[in-house]
Amino acid sequence: MNLLSQTHLWDDAAYQTQLNELFRLRRGAEGRGLDGMRALWDKLGRPGEGIPCIQVAGTNGKGSVCAWLSSMLRACGQHVGLFTSPHLLHFRERFRVDEQDVSDEAIARWLPKILEAAKQTGYPPLFFEIVTALGLCLFAEAGVDWMILEVGLGGRLDPTTVIPSVASVVTSIGLDHCAWLGNSLAQIASEKAGIFRSGVPAWVGFVPEEAEKVIADVAEEKGVSSMSWAGRDFLIKVDGDKARFLGSDGSVEGLSLPLHGVHQPSNLALALAVLMGQKDRGVSWDEDTLRRGVASVRWDGRLQRIEQAGQVFLLDGAHNPEAAEVLARSLEGASVATLIFGAMEDKDVRGTLVPLLKLVPKVVFCTVQSPRACSASSLRAIATELAPDGDYQVADDLTDAIEMARQDAQGTVLIAGSLYLVGEALAAFRGKGTNEA
Repeated sequence: MNLLSQTHLWDDAAYQTQLNELFRLRRGAEGRGLDGMRALWDKLGRPGEGIPCIQVAGTNGKGSVCAWLSSMLRACGQHVGLFTSPHLLHFRERFRVDEQDVSDEAIARWLPKILEAAKQTGYPPLFFEIVTALGLCLFAEAGVDWMILEVGLGGRLDPTTVIPSVASVVTSIGLDHCAWLGNSLAQIASEKAGIFRSGVPAWVGFVPEEAEKVIADVAEEKGVSSMSWAGRDFLIKVDGDKARFLGSDGSVEGLSLPLHGVHQPSNLALALAVLMGQKDRGVSWDEDTLRRGVASVRWDGRLQRIEQAGQVFLLDGAHNPEAAEVLARSLEGASVATLIFGAMEDKDVRGTLVPLLKLVPKVVFCTVQSPRACSASSLRAIATELAPDGDYQVADDLTDAIEMARQDAQGTVLIAGSLYLVGEALAAFRGKGTNEA
């Protein structure tokens, strides 16, 4: 059966019930480790075992690196499964085969089997374990040549770490998810580098010096086969709208930069370095192939430009201080009139707002459609503490916020603060409702 088929052959009500059950599950369990995921993977017959897997961890940039890897592997003629999170519009976005979302039909066939298998392991089912197992089953059924797995949280204890990999990637290190990963760059780096495996090569993007030392120590302890560092073993040089990649496995001239932002060239360099490192695994490429793969990447919600009724909107999922700093640098000199901001209450809202408040004269706060959301009034109170003289407004919801921004915007409207908010915006602009589940 075609995984990408859109034919509705299942019970929609039953499917929605399954999704609701999935999203009610806990995200994690203290002291659980990877035992539950190992038990579930074994119960399902270890789907995906034997398929070359690239695991990508990091604070920011994971999704972009994964998207570029998928696009370039596809250009090289490979059959690719891509697992990412969260979704923006539809749950099925988390699972892509050859750049296409899998169908609801395929998920509806597998999800009840996996939920039942999880209940038989003796461990309470957890959301991320079920979702990871679902991706592995979908990719195994599709017969992909490669799997690219984005780590959801941390790395050492993320469910994706159960799966054997042929490449470990750490994109960046910053302060995020501190309640789970630690309050220092060193602690977070240790968790991210926890994906390293004995005998498996690793690639690392630009990271702070404090984090670099920890990552190097973990790599030595784990016995990785080789380490490649951004700026040392590979780099990218940008000249106008083109870039040149230089790495130990080759170079590429005339690369386009379809994803916008000052950080994206570094993400591209990391993806290229990893891709070129797979030549011993049957991946053949030439410069034209890689240029085509780079140019055809698709990754929504990262400085994405949408124009509607003459008004320009920029959507970016900057949800932590590091990402907000990068976003602010990317928009230096731009005419941004209004920021629409929403965030989750478990995030460093203050640290995220600091660089963004300097960027715009006006902010409209709204509450993201999530039980974990920080209220719009709370967001305004935090902003008032940080910059008392700012022009702050509170909207009932995102639709209201967009209308408020339209009324007096004399420039671009930026929507940022949470990928969930970006998903709501895409749904509003595309007329597809709100995020599923």
